[in-house]
Amino acid sequence: MKKHLIFMDIDGTLVDSDLKISEKNKSVINQLLTMGHIIYVATGRKHYAAKEIAQFLSPDVQVVASNGCVYEYEDRLFCEQINPQAAAQLVDLTHNSQAALFFFGKRKTFYTNQLPEYFKKEDQARLSSGQDSQLFGIDSKTELIEVADELVNAIVIAENDYSILEPLKKQLATIEQLTLSSSHENNIEVTPSGISKASAIQDLQKRYQIPKERTISFGDGKNDLEMFSASGISVAMANASEEVKKHATHQTLTNKQSGIGYFLSNYFNLKENNHEGTDHVELHQPRTAYFT
Repeated sequence: MKKHLIFMDIDGTLVDSDLKISEKNKSVINQLLTMGHIIYVATGRKHYAAKEIAQFLSPDVQVVASNGCVYEYEDRLFCEQINPQAAAQLVDLTHNSQAALFFFGKRKTFYTNQLPEYFKKEDQARLSSGQDSQLFGIDSKTELIEVADELVNAIVIAENDYSILEPLKKQLATIEQLTLSSSHENNIEVTPSGISKASAIQDLQKRYQIPKERTISFGDGKNDLEMFSASGISVAMANASEEVKKHATHQTLTNKQSGIGYFLSNYFNLKENNHEGTDHVELHQPRTAYFT
């Protein structure tokens, strides 16, 4: 079979609710790598955190990070960064909104005001790995300017009242240098204008000279929809919302059931495939991940 490009979201897609990768997924991915296919994780996580996941799978798995702002190609790292003026406007508009604002660099995470309690307890592990607790507070526009050359993308998170995000999103949409998306009803994900997982995939399709028809993507969140549009074969996890599923060309098992491994095993007719009828399984479960 001709060489394919394969992209996998991480949270809610590749990893389970304990942030673990199944042996099934890992085995199938490594089989496909030995066959010459090109595999990426494609995530909203910052590059450093995404790289750890990729390396656990295989040294040959590459990374699209920060919702397409950062991507690897051969030995090079490409990066689009948020405009400093747009970042300052973002701080202004979210300052009194009761929503938390985070900026991400390739390794560091910056937050404005006080670090929310839920983030400290539950979600810090999604953005820092091992001894990497790269979290820094930004208390003023002066401090923002000082780190502006490190800022890649951002996310706005509502802790309890998600209804505050819709009017805020309309305000943020007036900032021309930004693109907005969402991986969960509690957040607004922010990238530079025109940048998304889809833009990174399209660049990589050109570089590898692999067409859309031989591009496969897996996802579960709204921020994966543009990735789906850039892929000839788009696969929604069974734990994805109905809105995400209706934009996919295929469905597979949940992230807890090694949905990626089973779909790819079927699609490429791998020898280990003994699982029948897994492409359209529907299993509903609550979404708890903030960062995908």
